[in-house]
Amino acid sequence: MSACQLRRTVARCGCAHRQPRCGCGLRTHYRQVRCQSSSPESSFAADVSGSSSSSSSSSSSDEAFDHGDGAGEDGGEVEADDGVAREYVTQGTLFEQLCGDMLEEMGASISLVGGRSDGGIDISGSFPASMMRDQARHQQQQQAVVDQANTILDFVAQCKSSKRKVGVQLLREFEGVLARQRPGTIGLYFVSQGYTIGATNHAATSRHPLALWTVTDGLAKVWQNPALRKRRLRLRPPQTVIMSFCPSARTRAHRPL
Repeated sequence: MSACQLRRTVARCGCAHRQPRCGCGLRTHYRQVRCQSSSPESSFAADVSGSSSSSSSSSSSDEAFDHGDGAGEDGGEVEADDGVAREYVTQGTLFEQLCGDMLEEMGASISLVGGRSDGGIDISGSFPASMMRDQARHQQQQQAVVDQANTILDFVAQCKSSKRKVGVQLLREFEGVLARQRPGTIGLYFVSQGYTIGATNHAATSRHPLALWTVTDGLAKVWQNPALRKRRLRLRPPQTVIMSFCPSARTRAHRPL
């Protein structure tokens, strides 16, 4: 997805870089963020004066920024002159992108599905056959694992970034989504605030292979239910979770797990 297609759904940092993860400190929850690569004065200088010859007052620039009218030259967001960039990305979309990036770092092939007609699926994809423990321990079964990879290692994922823990009802709805998939499809559930005891107990007795993820503040952990552990899938979070990327700083912000 090109940067121009995201002009109203991404944060703008002082380096004028426009990508979903840009925001210089942007985390799983949308918030006001400051550029870490330089001072606020140099990073977020207002460019409203260059967008319109008739609009020179700071009040008009603030109004355009607050309402997302796109007073900049490119019709995108307007930079605030107080050193703070405000994002127009929804909390859920950011969380889906973070989870998708993490799965890709693990070696998975993914496709972001989210939308009104997503059928309860935010991400779909498959894990490589090399993630099967049986392949490493029993070389004679390698070809069998590869032949079954499309069935055994396919997955669908749902991402919930909310202020509350996920309960039994939402997991049951996700099981209904899994029931409509090909047999053997793995279910990945990503949340930002954890699960209730009832939800984890329900997942433990589910016949569907489930992996319950908790991703928050740069930390990720995963629990596999018995149905998934039988698959002998090496399912581990990556060593680092990329939280932000600013080209002007020339560094990626990682936090070890």
